[in-house]
Amino acid sequence: MDYKNWYKFLPLNLDLNDLIAWAQKTKSELEPIPQLWTTSDKKYYRTTAPDDLWRRANEIFPCKSQYIEPYDGLEYGPRIVFIWEYTEKGRLRCHIDGPKGHESGSTSGYPGTSSMVIPLIGGFTTWIYRDDPNMRDLTEDQREIVDQVTYYPGEIFIMKNYEYWHGGLPTDDYRMALFFFSESDLEAELNQLFAE
Repeated sequence: MDYKNWYKFLPLNLDLNDLIAWAQKTKSELEPIPQLWTTSDKKYYRTTAPDDLWRRANEIFPCKSQYIEPYDGLEYGPRIVFIWEYTEKGRLRCHIDGPKGHESGSTSGYPGTSSMVIPLIGGFTTWIYRDDPNMRDLTEDQREIVDQVTYYPGEIFIMKNYEYWHGGLPTDDYRMALFFFSESDLEAELNQLFAE
């Protein structure tokens, strides 16, 4: 497996302070999503992206507008965006999205989708692990990290979350970020984007 070209940074090209104010107001009006695979130090909210944010995200790749929640089968949208909130340096557990994640039980995700993360407050380090058929059964110290990258507010971070086992940790005690899924079945287009 090639462990190169697994992520990309792009400029935000939006006012960061406006996004923070919008996200803080929006999440204060919502209930967190029940997530079976997360811990109490993380909260997730789903909502509709404002027009300018939706336009910027879709300049990078076509984003999934409607989202079917794997845990309750309900559909959400349009212009679905997730607000992530991590407290106390909550760790992102080792998982893989898309078909591999669904088969392993580590997460469901969507086939051929990538993720786009827009950090608003706090930095975050994401790492990828060497692929292992027994990844789910390995303890954290048995998993081999092969690469990592840290990103901060003002950047957009995209990665091949459908291809690599990954995890991560905030650089600060509090983290807030926005998250989009790409449309399904775009692997060829996404691989080209990461290669550029």
